[in-house]
Amino acid sequence: MRASLVGLASFLLLGSVSQAAIVAGYSKSPWNPRVETHVIVASKGLTFSTVGYTQAATIREMYPEHQILFVTNLPVATSNYRQTKQKELRGLGFSIREENDERLSTTKLIQILKSSTANIRSMDIIGHNGVELGPWLEDGDHRMDYRNEKLMSQLKPLFNAKAYARLHGCNSGWNVAPKLSKFWGIPVLGSFTSTSFYFLATNGAYELVHGDIPSERVALNDSSQACPHGMCLTLTPESAPYHFHVHKSPEAAWLPYRKVICDASIPDAVCERAFAEAIVTSITPVSRKQALKDADVFKTMLEQSMCASYGSQAGQKTCLENLRQAHRDGNYKFLPYRRGVLLKCSGLRACNFQQDSIDLRRNAKSSTEDSVKLYFEHALRGHGLLKGAL
Repeated sequence: MRASLVGLASFLLLGSVSQAAIVAGYSKSPWNPRVETHVIVASKGLTFSTVGYTQAATIREMYPEHQILFVTNLPVATSNYRQTKQKELRGLGFSIREENDERLSTTKLIQILKSSTANIRSMDIIGHNGVELGPWLEDGDHRMDYRNEKLMSQLKPLFNAKAYARLHGCNSGWNVAPKLSKFWGIPVLGSFTSTSFYFLATNGAYELVHGDIPSERVALNDSSQACPHGMCLTLTPESAPYHFHVHKSPEAAWLPYRKVICDASIPDAVCERAFAEAIVTSITPVSRKQALKDADVFKTMLEQSMCASYGSQAGQKTCLENLRQAHRDGNYKFLPYRRGVLLKCSGLRACNFQQDSIDLRRNAKSSTEDSVKLYFEHALRGHGLLKGAL
């Protein structure tokens, strides 16, 4: 059996151009701009929205008293999917707060956020992202103007002291995350390769989507409820450097996990705590509630994040075994993938790299950091700061 979105992923990503925005809110009480709010921005395509639904379900489990603001695109009037997102959002308990004919530009998104909340706890931006061009909003011609400090800084007062952002699109860590961390004043997680869709299979693992998306009624971990609309999807960094099938340089540097990036103005402890919280609340097969309580389970979650790029449960299992053995041997420079090299990066700050082309980045000669060791150390310190509760 297949979901109603079956076989449409490529069409939805490429052929259903959006012309307007949908703004939906989830709250147990009447909407209140002062209540802590989690923002999900899902750009063009129903598949990206489905990742947003999975993230929203995770947020509802971990923050039952918080609000969720879901911003997404409205397909063109001639599309068969014109009303699909509204129906799906209502089915998940959201109320449609706004449905308009304005393009989802940077200024429109800022307007939506400023009129809806003054207390953002987290922001997930789910959609395509260009290494230098930035995240899609309406489409590839209407992206987040992430380099525009005047625009981006307007959102800074909306974020609270515990806020963080996750960028789910391809290559969002190189340029976009550092700029947003600077302009927003919060930790931002980004990827250093392309990301692909992974679905929650009946074996309990998130596996790479090949073709159609199965609709098995699998339950989210920590919940007895089945995945929204029959599927749980996530965007996961792929198992090789970006465009490795074209640029096969053995020096291509990358990371198999999302890395936190904090501007120099953000204290280490603030960054570490937000980093750990972003990991705990991510879409993962590891129990989030147990990870929140138990440092060993949280460490398993970190290990899983390094091996999640393998497309099957078997590959992930072998990766975990090899990774754990390497770490027991004190080898934190071990990269459990065959292609490229580990990007040498600071633990909490932006990465120093050499860009040869839009598709190929290498380690800078000045790079000396131990990326993976610091990834674990900072995350585990941040977990201690969470003190068992969000």
